[in-house]
Formats: sequence, C-alpha cells, structure tokens
Amino acid sequence: MPTVTQTIPNFYQGISQQSDEQKVPGTVRNAENVIPDIVDGLSKRPGLEFVKTLAGTPTNGKWFHYYRDDVEGSYIGKVATNGAVSMWKCSDGSAVTVTVNNNAGTYLAHTNSDDIEAVTVKDTTFLLNSSVVTEMDASILSADNPDTHSYYVELKQVQPRRSYSLNIYDDNTYTSEKSVTRVSVANNHFNVSCTPNVAGDGYGCVVNPDFVGSKIFELASGCVIRLTVTGQSYVGDSYGGGSNSKPWTAYYMSYTARVELLHGGCASSFNSSYTVTLEGRDHIINIDNIVTASYKRNLAQVRPVPVDLDDNKAVDSNSVLSSINEQLTNVTSQLIGNGIYITKSSAFNIETFEPDLFNIVSHTINDITNLPTQCKHGFIVKVTNSNEAEQDDYFLKFVAKNAIDGVGHWEECVKPLTKTTINAAKMPHSLVRNTDGSFTLGAYTWATREVGDELTNEDPGFIGQKINKVLFHQDRLTFLSSNKLILSQPDQPGNFWNKTALTFSGTDRIQITASSSQANLLVDAIELNTGLVLFSENSQYLFTTDDSVLDPQTAKIYTLSNYNYNTGVALISTGTSIAFLDNAGKYTRFFEMLEVNRESQPEILEQSKNIQRLLPKNIDLIANSRENSFILSTVSGTNKVFGFKYFASAAKRLQGAWFVWTFAKNIAYHFIINDEYYLVTSEDELCKVKLMDTTDRLNIQQGDTEFNVHLDYYQPIATSSLSYSASTDVTTLTLPTDTPLNNGDTVSVIVTEANNNRGRYASGTVSSGTVSLAHDWSSDPVKIGREYAMKVEFPTIYPTATKGQTVVADTRSSLIVQRLKLNFGPVGKFNTTLSRVGKSDYTDTYEYSLADSYQANRAPYVDGSFRTIPVYERNTNVNVTITSEHPSPANIESMSWEGEYSNRFYKQI
Repeated sequence: MPTVTQTIPNFYQGISQQSDEQKVPGTVRNAENVIPDIVDGLSKRPGLEFVKTLAGTPTNGKWFHYYRDDVEGSYIGKVATNGAVSMWKCSDGSAVTVTVNNNAGTYLAHTNSDDIEAVTVKDTTFLLNSSVVTEMDASILSADNPDTHSYYVELKQVQPRRSYSLNIYDDNTYTSEKSVTRVSVANNHFNVSCTPNVAGDGYGCVVNPDFVGSKIFELASGCVIRLTVTGQSYVGDSYGGGSNSKPWTAYYMSYTARVELLHGGCASSFNSSYTVTLEGRDHIINIDNIVTASYKRNLAQVRPVPVDLDDNKAVDSNSVLSSINEQLTNVTSQLIGNGIYITKSSAFNIETFEPDLFNIVSHTINDITNLPTQCKHGFIVKVTNSNEAEQDDYFLKFVAKNAIDGVGHWEECVKPLTKTTINAAKMPHSLVRNTDGSFTLGAYTWATREVGDELTNEDPGFIGQKINKVLFHQDRLTFLSSNKLILSQPDQPGNFWNKTALTFSGTDRIQITASSSQANLLVDAIELNTGLVLFSENSQYLFTTDDSVLDPQTAKIYTLSNYNYNTGVALISTGTSIAFLDNAGKYTRFFEMLEVNRESQPEILEQSKNIQRLLPKNIDLIANSRENSFILSTVSGTNKVFGFKYFASAAKRLQGAWFVWTFAKNIAYHFIINDEYYLVTSEDELCKVKLMDTTDRLNIQQGDTEFNVHLDYYQPIATSSLSYSASTDVTTLTLPTDTPLNNGDTVSVIVTEANNNRGRYASGTVSSGTVSLAHDWSSDPVKIGREYAMKVEFPTIYPTATKGQTVVADTRSSLIVQRLKLNFGPVGKFNTTLSRVGKSDYTDTYEYSLADSYQANRAPYVDGSFRTIPVYERNTNVNVTITSEHPSPANIESMSWEGEYSNRFYKQI
C-alpha cells in the first residue's frame, strides 16, 4: 500500500452542505466565527467592540440608520410604536436631540415594525409607515372665481352711431321687441308768405326764417331722429304804386323738412306718429316701418342710445361703457378697463348681436385669442380645445398687476374648487439633520396641484393607496404603491404633479404601471446602471428608458423574471448584480440576479444551493458591504449571523463562500456602513466590527508584526479602575457601569498600548462587576472583552483528481490518513479535535512555544507556521475540527494530508 500526499491549497470557499465526496476542495462542513478570504485564508473574525448602551431606547419599534459623511459618521435611530423617534451617534452612542414639529402627528405610530421604512436623501430621511392609506386633504380646495356667476364684457371697438346692445337673462322666456326701421315727416314741404311792411321809401316783404333749424328728438323708448328744416326765399309778384303808395315786390319762403332715423329704439309698441316742435313749428313724424324680434332678456335689456348722435359729441369707450352700465339692472356691474365685469348671485347669461363690438368672456372659452388684456383679478376660464375630449382642457387665471383689477396677464392654474393638497399627515414624514447636529421630525411639505384638474393633472397614483416603498432614482423621489411606480419631478422630491396641462413636459412626474396577469404588489426596488429593478412578491421588472433622458414619454417597464421574493428583507446590490432572498420553502434561499438588461432575460443563480439547509426561514435583517464583498443576514432576536463573501475577477466569480458568526447576545438590528459592521443587541448595546484591517483595530505588536486581538464586547478600562493589592499580589479590575459583560463571563484582559507591556495578557471571570488579575496591572490602561470560539470542521478526506473543470473524489479506494499538516498565517493558540468512529474524541491544544518567540505572560502569537496533527485512522472514520477560543488569531491557509492509499485493485472506467 503506497504512501501518498495531497494538498488542499486553500479554504476560502466556506461552508458546503453537499456530501463530502461532492464538496469542492476548499469548502468545509462548518465555518463559525471566521472570514473566508482569498488572501488571508480562513481567518478568525474580528472582535466585537462595545460602543455604548443606548440610553432611553423604546422597548418596541423599528430601527434604522443614517450615514452623514466620513467626518461625522453614522447615526442610528428607532421609531417607537407610538411614533416617537430617538437618535444616537454611532461613534460614541450618545443621544441626539430630536425636535418634533407641531404637525408631526401620529403617522409613525405602528404595531408591526415591518411597516416602517427609512430612506435618506442628502440630510433628509424619509420615514414611511406602509400601513397608512394616503389621501388628498378635502379641506383645502383651489381658489374659486371671485364670483361664481360672472362675465367680463370687453368692448372691442367703438364705431359711430352703433347700437351697443346686450341681452341678459336667466330663464328661457322670450320677449318680443320692436324697433323702428323707417320714419318720415308729414308735410315735408311748406311755404310761408311774406308780411307787407313799409320800409323806407317803398313797400316790401320781410322773410321770416324762424322755422329753419336741426334738432335731435327721442320719439319714444330710444327711437331717436334728427329733424332738419331748411328754407329758401324766392321772389313773388311786383306791384305798382298807387296814389297813396310806392311800388313793391312780394317775397315768399319755401321750407323743406327732412327726418333722419338715428336709432330705432326698443319698445313693445310704437305710435303711428309723433309730433315734435322745431323753431316754433310742429311737425308730425310718421312711423313708417317697425320690425319685431324675440329675445331672452328677462334680467336686463341693454339698448343705450348712441352718445354720438349729436354731431357735437365725440364717441369714446368710456362714454359707451357708461351708457351700457346705466342700463344694467338685476345684476352687479363694475367698469374695469375697456370692459364691464358683471356678476349675479345665481346663474345667468349674456348675449349680443353685435359680435364685432363685444367680446363676452365667460368661464369657458375655446379660443385663447379672445382673452382680454384687462380683467377682474382672479377671473378663471376653462379653455376647451375640443368638444370630443376633456383631456386637452386646461384652466387660466387672470393675474392683475399688484392684484388691482385692470391690466395684467393670464397664467395656467388649477380648476376652481379642486383638491390641491396631499394630506401630509398621511404621507412619509421627514427627519432632517439641522446644522447644529440635532434632528427635526415633522410632516414633509409636499407640493400642491398648481394646474389642471383631476383628469388633466390627476392625483398621484399612490393617493388612496398604501405606499410600499420609498426610493430615490435619478434625482427623483420614488414611491412604490400597489402595482404603480410614481416618481417626483427631478430635483423636487415633494412634487408629484405635472408642470402644465397644456402639453408634455420632460420634467413632469412619471407614473407607470407594472402589468401582470396575477396579483402584482410592488414592494421593493434597487438601482442598477441599466435602470431600476422592481420586485413584487413573485415577479421582477426593469424600469428604464429608451432614450438618454428619463422622462414620462420614454419611461418603460419590462418584465424580467418570475421568482419568489421575501418581501420582508431589503434587496442587496453587489455592484454588478442584485441579491435577494426567497422565503417560500422550509429554509431561506439566496438568489443573485446578473446580466440585467431589457434585451434579454437575466441570469439568476441560487447561491445558497450548496447550503440549502443552513439559512433559517424568516430571515428579516440583511446588511451588505460592496467594498468588502460582504453580505450578512440574520433573524432578529437570535444570536447567529449568516455571511456570504464573494469576489470576482473580470467576468469570473472566484469566491462565493458561506460562513456563520455567533455572538453571546441576541441581535435586535444590524447594518454595515463605511466598512464597519454595527449591531444592536437585545439589551440595546451598540457594538461594531471593523471589517477592514485598520490600525485602530484591537491589536498588539511583536517585533515588526501586528496581530489582531479577538475579543467580543471589548471596551477600554482606564488605570483608575485597576486597583493593585501588594499583600495579595492581585489587581482588581472594576468594570464600568455601562458594560456588556455579565457575571460568570470568561474574559480576557490585554494591554494594547504601545509600551513595554504591550501584549501582556491574562484571563479571568467576571464576579460582581469585577475581575481579579494576578500580579500588578495598575500601570497601563487595558482592553477587556469576552472570549469567543472560532470553529472549522473539515470534510472527510478523499483522494481527488481533476478531470476537465471538475474535481472527482475517489470514494472506492482505501485510505488511511496518517497525519495532517496545517499551514497557518498569524496564529496563537488553537485546539484540534479528532472525532473517531467507535472511539472517544481526542482533543489536543497547540500553543506556539519556540524559545524566545514571545515573553512570559504574553499572548503566544506568531506569523506563519505549520502544524502537524497525527491521525492514523481510516479517512471515513474520522472528522477533524479546529477551534480557537483564545484572543490570539488563527488563520488557516491550506492543508496537506499524508496516508496509505490503495485502489483495491479496481480499475477506473
């Protein structure tokens, strides 16, 4: 039986629950409290630093976090079930003042913590209660017209001797109206003889011109005529003188009367004739023709007599408007500019038969060119572009200069008495960081509807629905509600309305529906460079654009896939892919979505297939660090964290490793920010793990090498808390009141200061808030923390061979494993346990003990070494487990085995 050896070059592939003969070399059965890394191998996880017990923490509620910047760091907050919000700094756990606005209300009050979500945009954190149904504020309506029933009658032009007639009515009663169209004067030609007089040296006739003249007469009801009488003298007979007189000539006067109808008037009837007197003489004016018409004019019949009938009076708009205004009855009127604003307490109508003279502006028009340049301030009109559809209608309001009726301009507005305001009490609230570092909680100011109505600028799609998720995408605040995606105007997070009802605007809000044949409640989304990937409970969609610019016309939603999704756990972006959990079966499954684009179906991989019974059901907390390629998940109220470490080079995934972290206390909340893993225990203790190997990690130095110290819930102890008794040669370490360490905990104490005592180490047990340490420790501040166990369980060892891309294990051969050779990186103290069939477990402790390698009372650290572990058992009869509870590191880089191998004379086929 020949002796053979084989090397497993690394163990950074983590846990696999496949059968041992199917495991890929580099995977293990269990990897607890380790970090699989392609550089450091399988190393003990960093210790958990205790920050502070958070003061005033509500018993129940929902945790959230907020990252400010590299200087200020992170904050952690909690929304209590009554809606109160508390905040603390993650750097030191100190409480931060949260001021509540008077309008904060009870929106955040909840019974199910899953209903509360938080998303931060710059210095504003939006807090969502997804159980609240949104609504418009019914108490706030848009401005109505100054008067509900009103018209503006604009005088378009002034023409001589025109009838500026208007009919005003509020019922359908027609009234007859007569108007004179032709008149004549009776006896229009008459002569007047002369009167003899003796004048001078003879007799003659003197002509009497008194009947000559011109005058305007109103016969009746606005019927106006002009009567003109002209006279012409002529010579009559000549008479010779008698004995008693001189010769004389008779002169006569011939008169002509001419009548001109200036205005036909308006009356129910006219006489057949009227008598007028001009220059002392009566004239009969005959009414030769009358026309009759029927109009609706029960309120007012405006028939002003033209003011310019008299040639001595010039016509102007003021005089015309004044004459019209004098005849307005049963209505209220106001002269404004070149028109009259007419109102009434109830509905009425105005019409004219002189459209070239008047422009009657009502509250509905179909041609904006008819809008006057002067009007009543606040007068609103509806512009109907077509009679077939209301979708192209819009509203305009007259805005007078300085709000004084008269000159102004028209601007688009909202329909009168329309709900304009979103009820902020039922919308996500804002938590705003103030310049002094405090926070203010209150209802957010949401933009109001400024144009259109509920059809042309409809309510946002979340109104009347619950908002399931708040996001921020391409400078737009984004809501998921029902099966709709609603995005605000860009750079205006609170504006979910269109800018205009007149036309399309690229900066309008976006509202789009994800169509599906089944229930399709959108619950989460995550941003990729290709767009926004939307998730419902069993479907996935891509929201993207066909153009370089995202706007309402180019926005599209494409169906991607149909996978179950655990809606209680947030989506994770790995940078180039999306990770999500499925909670449908007995265990949780972990999926990764790659190659997301609109041209093809994405590639979805189940990364948890090889650990299909490791992840428990109902995982509800997940955190990730793209920079460190970490994903950590857990079930709140438990002490176990399930990690996934990944690494890709170019297009090839080199690592996808699972591991487990366990802590002494249950976890209430956790998150990763800026390379630091924060968790809050069930006792409200804020702790953190530094994921990157930084200089401020807990470490000691031996020679030129730094070694990390692995302690949980560790905290500094000042020399003032170290009391040495020379008589007993014992130092008593008194724990601070704010400590996560409990009586009975096994703890380690170590000096980490850069001095001669650096690396000095001792262990002890907490008793009544103190720890007793042998010898004098009072000269240096120390770190104290709880020891925790790293555990790695190797799979059964099989001889393997590579065939193409596959590693094949030889399970039919006979293999006696003689020894294992473990290659370590930084290492101190660890235990090896051999579990053998039919025999007791054998545990051996390995501690580095080369001469002069470390000082007495120091941790036994060394950088790089081999350890040989004797086995001498058949490969299928032994399991090997490595544990380390010591604060020293333990990095397993590779393993070689040696043994006696026989193929039992089987021939491979």
